[in-house]
Amino acid sequence: KGYFDIISVQGYGLWTGPDDRRADPSRTNFSRPLLIREIMVRNGDADKPIWAAEVGWNALPQEFPSMPVYGRVSEELQAQYAVRAYERAQEEWPWMGVMCYWFFKRADDREKDQPFYYFRLVEPDFTPHPVYWALKELATSQPVVGLGYKQEDHWALTYGGRWETQFDESASRGTYRVGFPEDTLSFTFRGTDLSLIMVKDERSGILEAVVDGQRRGYDLSSPLTRYQVEVPIVEGLADGQHQVEITVVSDQVAIDGLIVRRTPIYLLRRSLGLLTFAALLAILGYLLWPRPREI
Repeated sequence: KGYFDIISVQGYGLWTGPDDRRADPSRTNFSRPLLIREIMVRNGDADKPIWAAEVGWNALPQEFPSMPVYGRVSEELQAQYAVRAYERAQEEWPWMGVMCYWFFKRADDREKDQPFYYFRLVEPDFTPHPVYWALKELATSQPVVGLGYKQEDHWALTYGGRWETQFDESASRGTYRVGFPEDTLSFTFRGTDLSLIMVKDERSGILEAVVDGQRRGYDLSSPLTRYQVEVPIVEGLADGQHQVEITVVSDQVAIDGLIVRRTPIYLLRRSLGLLTFAALLAILGYLLWPRPREI
């Protein structure tokens, strides 16, 4: 503990896709960072992020003469796996930060006789492969706030109006943003619960939040100055994407971050639903299954 701020891993899938959830020391797949995460948690480093220095799948041609030492997928599957890897990390791994896809291109094609060459997104002459177009579409799509604690300057947050950045050692990461009447903050998040991290004091006013069309107001005034106060905005939604628009109604509002969660209550409800469905199928099968007639 205390020897690093960020730890780097590699996130290659090799022979299996990004949804292969088997994780053990003898297996190399996309879930392997989970093992590193477990070690970090056991040793008191749960609050530190993991960055994936290299992520990718190898689209080695079938006619390639040597062994597929890095696995082998088709170019179409390479594209699907690349997108799904980023989606899974955002949906399930709030501790995962930067993920670097390996690699963009080589300077020339002299290494086409090497298996690693076929991780590329584009050819040396910039001819793109399907994986390039898939990642481009993902990168330019609607940004979504995933699970975990996010700072107020997260790239998926859109501010409108006169918001000002305030520097304060008591704030998370030393800064927060102050909004004034009619200022807005909008974003999309994926999860079941959303909380805002606020600074409350005697200048704090009223905030209005609209989540998926449902409107609710919050009085944030406080006689004492309080930092990093968690204000629940919504809980128990279906696990999916939800639209949020925050508006400052009166005085001022100070936002220091937000938290997106996927609650165990939702997971339990989903599990019970699946069990109920399975039980109904079993009963239906029992009733419809032909029985031997007595003679």
